[in-house]
Amino acid sequence: MGERVVLTDAEPDALAEATRAFAPRDVEASTIDLTSNAALSQLADRLAGGQGPVVITCFEVIEHLSDFVPVIEWLTAMAADGATVAISVPNDVFTAVKNPFHVTMWGSSTVAELRDLLPADHVVASQVALSGSVISSGRAVDLSERIAATTDAVPLQYLMGFGPEADRFAPNAVVMPTDVAAQRVWERQREVDNAYYRTEAGAVAALRERVAALEAELAVARSGQGIA
Repeated sequence: MGERVVLTDAEPDALAEATRAFAPRDVEASTIDLTSNAALSQLADRLAGGQGPVVITCFEVIEHLSDFVPVIEWLTAMAADGATVAISVPNDVFTAVKNPFHVTMWGSSTVAELRDLLPADHVVASQVALSGSVISSGRAVDLSERIAATTDAVPLQYLMGFGPEADRFAPNAVVMPTDVAAQRVWERQREVDNAYYRTEAGAVAALRERVAALEAELAVARSGQGIA
């Protein structure tokens, strides 16, 4: 972990949650508009105030920006000044569902266009999901040599890195036990919630139609009485 942690986000609640995740380490947290060149310049000044190498992570951010070019240009300039940068974008084509919080959508073709904006020596990787099971007597099991090839798997995220330490980025995997009971409860709850909200959405549509009809009737009644 670095000696100094600087967190930025557009949402105060997200900053508060991230700050708690780093507890008890002290962090510098502030809201910032990553589409603003002036704000990015101020952030660069803050990062320059520390000692040692600078590592900038920009995960699950770019897809939320109305204009991501300023931050990409800023990250490239920071890398040229000695910072190591790691960024990611989602594979929206995989889900085939538009995330209402994403301003832009990403897939293999748009990632290729993004890579054209990055330094020529950048590295790229894909994050894929793993599934499986393990037979254990209760002791830890080394799974490092038991993960099948993932070359044909559909990516969940695209990751890119550049800067002086980018060659240290290496493939790795994290496998954790699954709480199957909790997962099944969550899946059932999601099904119930979705059914409820679909019913409510249908009711809202009917109410809107009824309101529109009443407004039309009211407009006719007012016109007949000479009421503006």
